This record gives sequence, structure tokens and C-alpha cells, in this order.
Amino acid sequence: MAGKMKSMSEILGELVPKLRPKGSKTQQRLWEARKDAIGREKAGYTKISAFRKGTLHVEVESPAMLQEITGMNKTRIKEAMTGKLKGVFLADIRLKLAKD
Repeated sequence: MAGKMKSMSEILGELVPKLRPKGSKTQQRLWEARKDAIGREKAGYTKISAFRKGTLHVEVESPAMLQEITGMNKTRIKEAMTGKLKGVFLADIRLKLAKD
């Protein structure tokens, strides 16, 4: 066997961002709008954990990426997402560090 074996964490880290979420059409639309608003690369480090009462809850994999996304203009992100989410009220976006 040539090279270093990858850990399960590394393998999952590469595969999970490529998976499409299953769920309601609203969840899928949120998934796509988030990728367009913050960029596909950054979106790969995030997961939508909930959407309740107009608030989108997003978990971010690493502290560095959480800081980078937090530093982006939240109003611009909301406006970009709202433009893609006709008929969905998006009042706020809450970011938090994902638990291991």
C-alpha cells in the first residue's frame, strides 16, 4: 500500500460536502441558496441544522471557517438567499460551531 491511509474523519470530510440533502423542497432550496450566497467552498464546511420561525440555523465545521463566514456581511448573505427563496421568509441566520 503506497501512501498514508486516510482516517475515517478525513474520508467523511471529503464525501459529506458532496452529498445533497434529503428533505423538503424548502430544505433543498435553502441548501442551494446558502451555497450561492456564501460560495460553494465555504458551504461545504456548513450544515443547515434547522429552519424555524424564519431563522436559519447553520453549523460550521471549524472555528476558522466560522470566523470567516461570520466576518461576511450578514445582510448581504440574507439578501442573496432571499432572492433565491421566493415565498420563504428568512428573518435571521444563526451560525454556531458544530459539535464533534
